[in-house]
Formats: sequence, structure tokens, C-alpha cells
Amino acid sequence: MECEECKKFRSQVNLIDESKNCIVHGYGNYNSEILFIGEGPGKDGAALTCVPFTKDYSGLVFQKSISTLGYSNNNPKKIDGNFIPNENSLKCFITNVFRCYSYKLKVNKDILKNYQMHCLSHLKDEINKLKNLKKIVIIGKSYTKAPIKGYIEKLKSNYEMKFVTHPAYY
Repeated sequence: MECEECKKFRSQVNLIDESKNCIVHGYGNYNSEILFIGEGPGKDGAALTCVPFTKDYSGLVFQKSISTLGYSNNNPKKIDGNFIPNENSLKCFITNVFRCYSYKLKVNKDILKNYQMHCLSHLKDEINKLKNLKKIVIIGKSYTKAPIKGYIEKLKSNYEMKFVTHPAYY
């Protein structure tokens, strides 16, 4: 699903590599009790596949981990660097704070703030659709970024929260 605000942002920052042009929305089981939230699509992973935590090293570690922990019906031994799970195989929901890779570029603060607020609205919509949600796992340092930090603080009163190291560090 294309997002007009993301397309506008990417044009404002002159995204150089058009191959890394996916807008990455949440993926997985909307009936799940657990949500994994990363910071944004990896330039060599989800920015190419349009599916969170896929294709790159972090995606490989993440997909094997959720399979081993029972949040996926996929066999961890069969997951390789090109693996993209079928949504029906997931017992969790996976998303990112930011929706496209270009957020890491240095841009005008007002443009970046508008982009962040728009992405936060997508995240809120996804969380509201997860009616059985009980636990949220924040991956990496995404929770330290404004405006997500204040929103995460509010979520702590409604959900069990876990903060884990980003898979790139394993």
C-alpha cells in the first residue's frame, strides 16, 4: 500500500537509490498477542522486500529467533537470507516505527518531524487493530526517538513491554 506522505518525504530528501524504495507497513497476524516494533526498514532488507525484518542479516537473525521462540510456524533451519515468511505462518505482528529507509538521511528538521508524526499515526493504527495484543517488544533503540518515546511511555500502562537488543548486534 502506497502512502502519499512517504512518497512526498522521499521526494523531499531526494532518495538516491530508487531500488530501496519500499514503504514497509506492518506484517503478520492481526490476532496475535505479541507485537515486535523495529526502528525502520534496513537498506539491504525490508527496503527491498517491503516486509519487516527480511533479507538482510538482521532479518535472518530475527526470523530464526521468532521461529525458535514459537512465534512463527517456519522451521528455523530452513530460513536463509532470502526468506520471506507467509503472513499466515506468523503468530505475531511485526512493524517498524518508520516506514521507509530514507529516514536516516540528514534532512530539514521540520520535514523529518512531519515524517515521524505521520509514521507514528501508522503505528498507532496498527496497534489499535491488534485486538488481542498483550505484549510489545521494542527492538533496538527505536523507543528513544521522538515522537515515539512519549507514545511508548503511554503504552506501558496497557501492555507488557520488553526492550531487546537489535539483531544486528548478534
